[in-house]
Amino acid sequence: MSNNNYKLVNFCELDRFAIKSYCAVHGVDENLNLGDITQVDENSISPFTMICGGSPCFVEGTLVYTNNGYVPIEQVNVGDMVITHTNRFQRVVKTMVNQASSLIGFKPSTSEFIYCTPEHPIYIRKRSRKWDSSRATNTRVFSDPIFTEARNVIIGDYIGTAINQNEKLPDWNGYTYNINQSNTVVDANELSQLFNNNDFWNIVGRYIGDGWLKTYDGKTVIICCNDDELIQVTNKLDNLYFNYCVVKERTVNKVQIVKKELYLFLEQFGHGASNKHLTRDVLDLPCDKLCSFLEGYVASDGTFTQGRYKITSVSRRLIYEIGECIAKAYKRPFSIYFTLRPKTATIEGRVINQKDTYQICWKDNTSSQDHAFYEDGYIWSPITKITTQECNELVYNLEVENDNSYMVQNTIVHNCQDFSVAGKQAGSKWRCKNCQHEYNPLTVHFSERDHCPKCGSEDLDKTRSSLLVEWLRVIRANRPKWGIYENVKNIVGKQFKDTFQMFLNELHEYGYNTYYKVLNAKDFGIPQNRERVYLIIILKELDNGKFKFPEGFESDISMKDMLEDSVPEKYYINTPNATALINDLVLSGKLEEKV
Repeated sequence: MSNNNYKLVNFCELDRFAIKSYCAVHGVDENLNLGDITQVDENSISPFTMICGGSPCFVEGTLVYTNNGYVPIEQVNVGDMVITHTNRFQRVVKTMVNQASSLIGFKPSTSEFIYCTPEHPIYIRKRSRKWDSSRATNTRVFSDPIFTEARNVIIGDYIGTAINQNEKLPDWNGYTYNINQSNTVVDANELSQLFNNNDFWNIVGRYIGDGWLKTYDGKTVIICCNDDELIQVTNKLDNLYFNYCVVKERTVNKVQIVKKELYLFLEQFGHGASNKHLTRDVLDLPCDKLCSFLEGYVASDGTFTQGRYKITSVSRRLIYEIGECIAKAYKRPFSIYFTLRPKTATIEGRVINQKDTYQICWKDNTSSQDHAFYEDGYIWSPITKITTQECNELVYNLEVENDNSYMVQNTIVHNCQDFSVAGKQAGSKWRCKNCQHEYNPLTVHFSERDHCPKCGSEDLDKTRSSLLVEWLRVIRANRPKWGIYENVKNIVGKQFKDTFQMFLNELHEYGYNTYYKVLNAKDFGIPQNRERVYLIIILKELDNGKFKFPEGFESDISMKDMLEDSVPEKYYINTPNATALINDLVLSGKLEEKV
């Protein structure tokens, strides 16, 4: 190290960029890296007196498929139901947040770029070729599905999309109202008897595609259509016995339906084009009803050219939910595209604001030449692009009961390793291979941790062991004099405070006094607003009780002060690579192009 008083003995790291950084900062060789800490023998580490550590999911905004449609991962709560790799919905038992230093992005046809930490397991199938003598040609052969860490996924691997298997009509209770402001209450529920009518779901699809709700002169539903479509819409409304009127304008017909119950039912799908989304009332429909819904949507806001259907929307969530409908109803793969739009545009002399758009495409038939395909309740799509990038941002993860998996943006993923515990402190689990019992190692005394608490077997599967438990294991075996642990601020927040206290309790049992505090880098001469929890551990026999965290100070240092005036040419990214990187960041929404 640069400080002659200290010497780096060993470190554990898997990310190749972090490995190079450690070696450069400390002036050591890569042979000091012990690699995966879960595989390290704690008794064979070189003697040391101080240990430093921290812990490694998906970036904010990544969509998770719940039983009520797609929801940003940071908004998923304990108790929510998410679809798993078994095509069933299971309960979220904990939510987790962490800090990432690097991300891997991969692009399947069924999604935009998906960014996650390198350790996060993805559900994939490997593709190979096998000679078919009867046809005298090579045919595609796919392996059984496996969970593979994102860092090991390659272009050409196929990712799995789970398909909702529920087929049921909505549970709708109508509404109640008073007659003439009297005390007479009337129940109104006419829609339930229409849920088995395909025309009803066609109208719902048309509303999602090109309709809105008007409140200022009554509970009115408006559906737009052109002259060629008008007769189709009105015929369906007549079959449903809905009262309506048609207002003809220069470029469109506005079909106005004054029916409060229909208005209240459609409210669940959001107001405004950018907020429209689906709920379980559509996503859980039987396939024939779902087909009618999609036909109505395509008729109002889609196109069909050269054997391909296309739908464009400013609602990102809606496009992903439509993808689930297509997979379920038609059992066909689809492709999703993102387009970054200029913020303004001029139409017929008027300057209007624009929003970015999302498009979904699918074919009206399938072919053996298709890259993506449906099989046994799943869509399998090839990964076409992979990127890596350094970062400094929060990432999110979920723990799901029983199946230990969930789906983000049409991609099945596994629970990632994490220290955080929520709800009943289920935590990262070990599994007994003998009796299949799963338990959280943090809730078991360390003297009994390596034995199944149910049957006593030592044959344990620790592949999902918490990194925090591994850190404790190394401390217990080597008993260093001091230690420093840092992590995100949330670890001492309401959601994770029980986990953190369990961690402290175990350190106290090992013979350590503990001190922790939230510090911000900007208060210590670093031009960055970065809050982190710092934990100091000191052996009780060495602690004089005088330790105090440093006080912050005012600093006028800016980012400009940290940059060099002259940078050698070799550190510049060449134009082709820079262009590719910028395009990836734009496509992922992390950068916005200036118009």
